[in-house]
Amino acid sequence: MAHGTRYSRDFFTGALQRIAEKIDRQQEYRIEWHDDLLFRGKQVSRILAKGLWAVGSWARGALECGDLDLVLDVTSLEGHLPFERSIRGAVSGGARYVRIYIGTPEKNSSGATFDEAVLIWSPTARDWKSNIQRIKPNPTVTRFTRKTDELPLRPEQLQGDEIGEREKIVDLRNEGYLSWDWVALDSIAVQPEKWSEPGRSFHDRVIQFIGKKTQRVLPFIIQYFENSGHTGCWGNYSWEKSTFKIDGSEIIIGRPHVSISKLELLECSALILVPHLTSRGPNGLWIIRRGDKHPVTESLLNLGAYVLYSDGEVRTWTEISNWRKIRSISLFRSEAFAQEVERFSDGDDSNSEIRICTALDILNMLSKVDIMEIDGERFAITIEGSSFDKSELEYETPRLTVDSLKELLIDI
Repeated sequence: MAHGTRYSRDFFTGALQRIAEKIDRQQEYRIEWHDDLLFRGKQVSRILAKGLWAVGSWARGALECGDLDLVLDVTSLEGHLPFERSIRGAVSGGARYVRIYIGTPEKNSSGATFDEAVLIWSPTARDWKSNIQRIKPNPTVTRFTRKTDELPLRPEQLQGDEIGEREKIVDLRNEGYLSWDWVALDSIAVQPEKWSEPGRSFHDRVIQFIGKKTQRVLPFIIQYFENSGHTGCWGNYSWEKSTFKIDGSEIIIGRPHVSISKLELLECSALILVPHLTSRGPNGLWIIRRGDKHPVTESLLNLGAYVLYSDGEVRTWTEISNWRKIRSISLFRSEAFAQEVERFSDGDDSNSEIRICTALDILNMLSKVDIMEIDGERFAITIEGSSFDKSELEYETPRLTVDSLKELLIDI
């Protein structure tokens, strides 16, 4: 999947000239940056540029390119070596669509070897103007196909600079561990006047706490769920100001990290990654779910339980204790027990029915609630669910795991 707009060769030649001129004039850089990964906080480093190479389609003479790919060799003179994005900002001055990998063409932060690399500048080859002019345009050149082209988003729209990590995500999709869909924002017609009351309430509740860029994409997210229908749980808002829980899906806005480990949890049925709007794009919702080969999916194959429905919807309950409110669902190992509970709770309600549901259906249900009861035994799905009964029972409700769920369901 190719991404975004392509630009003329001259557009990137100008950017490369400015970067090479800056490096020739200033080889040392003092960089202030934050090391949040290792919790070292604010850092101040000095680095020295030792070599700059052009790689990718521009280096091979392409007349149009999606990015300008460069490799920069640096060494640290003082402090830790900054993250790649901090070095890129200092050297490129924020030039658009320029991707700088740290290292050499043979070994660099992209994880790839660039055989087509062309030296642009080094302390012993400082004539960057001549080095750039030696690379002649070639109308026959096409871009290399990369495995990561299968991702819906560009690398710059995602957290994490490791190409190996992104390639692994593609492998997991191709092997059936993951599945995903892409919904372009221009395919979503936002109609706030037609939103449900819970959808409007969710929007009004969170809009006052989030940044302007997140505010711009929030209506598209709400409309997506409104269009899907049957959204029974608008969930909560995270104080991270960019993470939400809606209808069992974890939505991460901005420059998200692909946290596929969350799909191992019962409280998450899907990841929805939504980058902030850019003129280049792509702009949309990347919806990642468990595939048929995902360990959670495979471990629950051919299992299920009986579930109560009302008016065609899964029946859930809201439990309130003081200021806390949770949602719960009841499952049953036998239809007879489900019928008994149904008669006790609804009498002759003709809109009520009992269905046998697969474990995959149940996984989707569990991601939307805090507590699951099965034949009267309670298990917590979320942290809120585990602590809800503590004041009454004097102990926390045990958390439900995939292994324990497997033991509780029946063969179907």
